[in-house]
Amino acid sequence: MEMQKQTSKSYLNSLQIMYLALLAGQLMFAGICFFLHNSGNFEASNAELASTFKIIVPIFTLGAFIGSRFLLKSKIKVIPHTGTLSEKLIAYRVAFMLSLAVLESASLFSTVIYLLTADTIFLYITIFLMLFFVLQKPDIQKIAEMLQLSNQEKQVLEKPDSIVIE
Repeated sequence: MEMQKQTSKSYLNSLQIMYLALLAGQLMFAGICFFLHNSGNFEASNAELASTFKIIVPIFTLGAFIGSRFLLKSKIKVIPHTGTLSEKLIAYRVAFMLSLAVLESASLFSTVIYLLTADTIFLYITIFLMLFFVLQKPDIQKIAEMLQLSNQEKQVLEKPDSIVIE
């Protein structure tokens, strides 16, 4: 399968669209769960289950938080500095999406536990994770910094119409 050529602008746009889709999914799911509990159409309250998950969810959240950062950095570390800009950006996209998926999994897990227990602490954890997720929004400067691009590669990436993926 041949990759389509992408300009710097279209590469960033596609990365941001995937990012926003993951964020929107979390927001919608959390919003639906919140609505279900507040509308009275969904009854779920289990104190024993909530107390168990008050240990599990923070550990899972911390693991996802650390794991997401570690995964991104370790995947980027193996990207060869001698590779082409195109190879680096493709590898970055994979690493970035994997790290977001780890964060999203913790957010969705916490939201499901909120749905099952009706304990708002889990909704607060979800909100915390989504706020951290918002801070991960991709931009040219972050990409260039993470990949440690040369000045020439940065200049190519900063020009919206330059072909970066061939």
